[in-house]
Amino acid sequence: MPTSISSFHLELSSSYISGICDRTVDRSFCLRFMNSTAGIRAANFVGAGKITLTVSDQKARETQKYIRAQLLGRKATDPKVKQSYKTCLEKYGDVVKSISVAKDSFATGDYDTGFTATTVAQRDADACNREVTAGPARGGVGERNKYLSNLLDIVLVILNLVGG
Repeated sequence: MPTSISSFHLELSSSYISGICDRTVDRSFCLRFMNSTAGIRAANFVGAGKITLTVSDQKARETQKYIRAQLLGRKATDPKVKQSYKTCLEKYGDVVKSISVAKDSFATGDYDTGFTATTVAQRDADACNREVTAGPARGGVGERNKYLSNLLDIVLVILNLVGG
């Protein structure tokens, strides 16, 4: 791992990627993502964080659309299921906003705010996950939440490395 701030401007070698992924909750997910996502290997730490946040934003918006479709679809006839999806839809509105703040913070180098916003996004996605896994509304929301949470975990590790 880098020992000085100048190291954060180097391209990500396999050892740096491994070092990032060693700090995540799901190392194998992280390695697959970091090694297969366009631009990551050629990026520096900040660039890798930005790319991961962009993918996180896309996944959050896709999940928000999916939840909305579930809420409006035939699967949400049970009032408890509807309420679970409504709660998740509200949470995902917050997730998308928090990721937007994190992206803006990365752009300005305000890594503390980026860390806080990413943590809030992950917390809200996890709250949606608890809502659907504990209640009657299951479906594909849980897998989508886990994927997003893993992405945000990578961002948090990178923010810890570049921010301090």
